[in-house]
This record gives sequence, C-alpha cells and structure tokens, in this order.
Amino acid sequence: LDLDSSVIATKHLPPLRFLNTVGQAGDTYLIFQNDEGIVIIDQHAADERVNYERVQQYFNQEKVPIQQLIVPIKFDVGQNEIEYVKATLPDLVAYGFTVEHFGGTTFLIRAIPAFIQTKDHPTLIADMCVEILHMGQAQSIKLIKREIIQYIACHKSVRAGEEIWNREKIRKLILDLDSMENPNHCAHGRPTYISFTYGELEKMFHRKL
Repeated sequence: LDLDSSVIATKHLPPLRFLNTVGQAGDTYLIFQNDEGIVIIDQHAADERVNYERVQQYFNQEKVPIQQLIVPIKFDVGQNEIEYVKATLPDLVAYGFTVEHFGGTTFLIRAIPAFIQTKDHPTLIADMCVEILHMGQAQSIKLIKREIIQYIACHKSVRAGEEIWNREKIRKLILDLDSMENPNHCAHGRPTYISFTYGELEKMFHRKL
C-alpha cells in the first residue's frame, strides 16, 4: 500500500490513514487508523454536518439561489390543508421553493433551491417541500429556520446503510468535514466520530490490565 495514498491530511480531525482495504462497517461507519489507534466515522453524521454548514451559507445570503424546473413537480395535500398551504406559499420563497396552486388539492413546484440535485426523484423533492409545510403547522416556518436547515441537510446527506467503496469519495467526505467550522458533531449534536487508542483496545481484549 502506498503510504501517501493511504493518508488523509486533516487539520481539525484526528490524523487519518486508510486501512489496507477501504473499511466500512454496517454500510454506515468508516474505519480508519492512525499512530494512536482507530477512528470510526459515522458517514451520515459527517455528511450531514457538511451539508448543514453549506446550506446555512446559502440561507445566510440575502436571497437563496434557485433553479427553475423545466417540468414542474406536482403534489397534493388534504382538503383541509388547502387554505393553509396557499397562505404559506410566500414564506416558502425564503427557502428557495416557488410553489403555486394549480387547483383543487394540487400544487406545483416551479423552482427549488440551487443546491438540491435535480436528479433527485421528483417524489423526494415533493416530499421535502410538503414536510417543510407540515413543520410550519405547529409554528410559522419563518420562525423555525434552523430546524428547516437541519431537515434539508439531513435529506441531502449520505444515508446510513449506503455503501461507499470509492476511496476518493470517502477522502472527499473527510476533507469536506475537516474544513467545517464544527467537524466534531452533526447538525443535531451527535458525534461525527469516535476513537479508541491502542491502549484502550488492549484493555478491552484483556491484553493489558
């Protein structure tokens, strides 16, 4: 194994070196080693932190960059939700969604935030928009900006249970995480990684008292 290709040059995270094979356990945890011990990174928590800070940067701009959809995405709401959704449509613009009432219980998404991949299945985009609307039923969506950013970041992130065998993709995720303001925790406060020193491992295996 070429040592140079095995090392990820981090600044804020612990030093990381690939195992002899790309280590992913349970399609969720990325496993690395360094001179001190073993580091286990939660791939979803890591990607969520990256997306949260990037989405937050978008929303800190005066106007969220949007992309117009060539083909609008349709979604329906309950009969008793029509007036609420119609009244909330102007508030959605602040989050990059342009939605119009098509008629009856049907609404059309005409534009979405620029950072959302248009290759995402239209149903996923519609579900995200509907979920944001539902989040606003308990409290105005104007007042729950942080919660909505967290939700969007989570939606965009690599999932637990998703295989990642491409070393360069893993390297990019780690370096992106390392460049974040808070690389140690996801948007919900969970740790992005845990570590065990070799001394701690030796105690666990009763190799050392």
